[in-house]
Amino acid sequence: NSNYINADELMVYSTMPMADSTKKLVSPVTTAGVIVIPANLDVTMQANVKKLDFNNIQLTNARGNIGINKGVLSIQKTGFNLIGCETLVDAFYNSEGLNKANFSFHITANDFDIKRAYDSIKMFRDAATAAGKAQGMVSIDYSMKGKLDGSMQPIYPSLQGAGVLSVKKVTVKGFKLFTMVSSKTGKDSIANPDISKVAIKSSIKNNLITVERFKIKMAGFRLRMEGQTSFDGGLNLKLRLGLPPLGIIGIPMKITGNQFNPKLKFGKNDKGELEKTEYNDGEN
Repeated sequence: NSNYINADELMVYSTMPMADSTKKLVSPVTTAGVIVIPANLDVTMQANVKKLDFNNIQLTNARGNIGINKGVLSIQKTGFNLIGCETLVDAFYNSEGLNKANFSFHITANDFDIKRAYDSIKMFRDAATAAGKAQGMVSIDYSMKGKLDGSMQPIYPSLQGAGVLSVKKVTVKGFKLFTMVSSKTGKDSIANPDISKVAIKSSIKNNLITVERFKIKMAGFRLRMEGQTSFDGGLNLKLRLGLPPLGIIGIPMKITGNQFNPKLKFGKNDKGELEKTEYNDGEN
């Protein structure tokens, strides 16, 4: 039981001030390092933490089962409040030396504020760049595994995962991709659409996020989208804008370039692919 835990203090090279043999404080150590799990422990416990800070993420009311065995930390059916949303996670973590670690998790979070998640969680911000222009409620059910670097940040080419982002009710304003499609097609209502009841399935591998085909109904139009984005901001998306009344007649399009400078072409273009970045386990 704890009222407060700062997990960053458990990193092998904590930036907390250190004392020398005379008990006087000396300059803090600034070198990065992961949280090292002791290899000589076999323990299970029930945790109840009112507030936990980790890598600029704040969890509240964390409770669940924690196990440590042969250097592996396991978290089973642990619930906590994150950005105002009740979240449930199963996870594994183990360190590889002092500057690298492995992790895997399965997370479910229902009805959370997508803009708040974008502002608060770096990995979500990098994986769902469009969320920065969105407001509303979504849910997520996702599994992921990969490596962490010496600053406990994800090494993106190492990530592998899959899951579903379910949109309950979201308004998108000022997203460059939608405003560009609106401008090129002359359909003003597409620029700032209201989106509801859409399940977006995706997978992650080799620094790429592959989005399965999904459909959005907006202001009488039907937009179908699928393709790839990368953690570096690259775009390779296929779109089809179905025209009223039933969407039988549609305008095919392809979006390439990157999130800062997207490029649109009409017609059915060759599929193409974004460049993969395969992870080499020998790299730091």
